[in-house]
Amino acid sequence: MLSHALHPATRVAPAHVPRVEAEVQGDLKFWVADDQVDALGEQDWPHLGYYGSLLGPNRWASAAAAVLSSRTVVEAWRDGHGFRQELAGIRPMEEPQETDSPTGTGTRVAFELDPTYIGAATELAADLGSLDLHGPHCCDTRGPGRVVVRDPRDPRDPSNPAEVRYR
Repeated sequence: MLSHALHPATRVAPAHVPRVEAEVQGDLKFWVADDQVDALGEQDWPHLGYYGSLLGPNRWASAAAAVLSSRTVVEAWRDGHGFRQELAGIRPMEEPQETDSPTGTGTRVAFELDPTYIGAATELAADLGSLDLHGPHCCDTRGPGRVVVRDPRDPRDPSNPAEVRYR
């Protein structure tokens, strides 16, 4: 999902442009936010995607993680106008609800992975520093985009830094 953040669908943004933050909040709980908003149309009204959710084909990686989640919360905003929606798996629990939002643009998706699919003992991101977000087919990594990943679960473990930045 973080690799897709630096290489988003071209309708969302050019490669290596988004600014992304992610945080691991528990062994099966994390969120990812970026400064791109594709779920809102020109009138700041939602474009609905899979099963009427705020996750459409441009957010396929988030949709895939939602399928494996017991609870997903999607927030999309532009200039103080935004929407929030809760999903169970990929299916909406409710219609998108209008909400107050920060300035600027963005999308934040929070996941609680379902231990039925993932396994209760599974942990997210064992070694943040070893992640390769570009992969073997990415030849040009220039651009203003960046990904910041935080994992504050065990600040005493020096082998797993609490924050890692990628370009």
